[in-house]
Amino acid sequence: MTFLQQAMLWGLFAVSIPVIIHLLNRRRFRTVEWGAMQFLLKATRDSRGKKRLKHILILLMRSLAVAALVFAIARPLAGGFFGWGGGQVETVVLILDRSASMERSEKDIQVTKRKSVLTKVADAMNELGAARLVVIDSATGQPQEVPSPDVLPELSFTAPTDSGADIPGMLINSLDYLKEAKAGRSEIWVASDLQRENWAPEDSRWEAFRASLSEEDFQTKVRILALNGRERNDFSIRVVSARRESGELVLDLELTREEDTGPTTVTVNVDHMGARSGSEVAFNGQSQSFRKRIALTGTSGQGYGWVSITDNANKRNNVSYYAYGDEAPAQSYLIAESSTDEETLKSLTTALAPGFANQQVITRSPELAYQVNFEAASLIVWKAPIPQSPVSDQLFDFVKSGGVVLFLPPSEESESSFAGLSWGAVREAPGEKYFIVKDWERGDGAFRDASDGSPLPIDRIRAIKRREISGDFTSLANWVNGEPLLAR
Repeated sequence: MTFLQQAMLWGLFAVSIPVIIHLLNRRRFRTVEWGAMQFLLKATRDSRGKKRLKHILILLMRSLAVAALVFAIARPLAGGFFGWGGGQVETVVLILDRSASMERSEKDIQVTKRKSVLTKVADAMNELGAARLVVIDSATGQPQEVPSPDVLPELSFTAPTDSGADIPGMLINSLDYLKEAKAGRSEIWVASDLQRENWAPEDSRWEAFRASLSEEDFQTKVRILALNGRERNDFSIRVVSARRESGELVLDLELTREEDTGPTTVTVNVDHMGARSGSEVAFNGQSQSFRKRIALTGTSGQGYGWVSITDNANKRNNVSYYAYGDEAPAQSYLIAESSTDEETLKSLTTALAPGFANQQVITRSPELAYQVNFEAASLIVWKAPIPQSPVSDQLFDFVKSGGVVLFLPPSEESESSFAGLSWGAVREAPGEKYFIVKDWERGDGAFRDASDGSPLPIDRIRAIKRREISGDFTSLANWVNGEPLLAR
């Protein structure tokens, strides 16, 4: 018999607790000789053996109850008569989470969560005997039969990846496979570290999965091989951006850790085109952004490198790579309607080119939007009614290729839409009142925190007039009444 949570078997020492309590209770009473009691003792002497047997049986049942609870928590795996469901399991579908977080290791720094669960699954399959093993991994999402559980760690579709995992999607695929294969009595084993973004508990596919699982003729049970234990604090580093500025390469970096344990120092190493350097970074909090500059004197127009920190719980997030190309001007376009006043145009132009090197802003009217060089542009700000085809098609292709388009509310009404979004009616605040921003996304979008981690003062915005946004979108900032200020 194999146990999924073998460490829980240490709890068997708790079987002795009822015995200890029984012995302690016996010491609570002091025997006092009393002459009149000898007649009562003689009357009950014949029934003493039955009472002792009764007490022993009660004590035994209490100890067995504790042992049964410990065995249940340890989650035994067994085939045949002792297996769950009362019959031999014919097929096991292993849902394997291969996301980067599964490369975390704890006490034994050589054994990651992924390696640990593969070993446990191999042992459990050998206990089950002739059961067939099918793996659905998070990278491919496709069922693949395994000839022998002993080769699990050596297969390419059980190796580590840097991707995420779609747990609901893999579960749906497992049910489809079992139905099509008519696998008979089967079990689905989900090996995951229970990351919320991978499980997506709000996903509508969970209802479909539960409905399929509850069908009467479907003999399938689900086990969760939870690997969410944490014994070491995990640090990670990420290159947020890499850009050239006046003969220097500017790296925006971000350090994070799972738990804030107070101020500490982290060694950050940079390998730039083979030249290595290191520095100590004072780290306080759960996340910290900082910037590093590298002189590009004497280097070619293109390059690459990586940033790393000392190995800790998860080695896969201890290194982050970057690359850069030839220096090119950052070209932005401002498409403004004719009714836009000079002060607004000046403010928008200044915002698009705040003073960094090699920045260029080109202003055009909507009628001259065909002059936009989409291949050279990095940002397009559109302060005019939403365009129609063919300009809207060009904008959409620009976004799909990685460009950014920011639509600002026009003064004129427009019935056009872009990617399912359109402008609604204009709303004005009541007299002596304002529209106030309630919350905004600080980790993503135009209002994200600055590189040093400080938030933008978006809550200071006071507006007397706004235009509604209609369509299906992700809100990045909201007014107090819940209406969106910024949508994507």
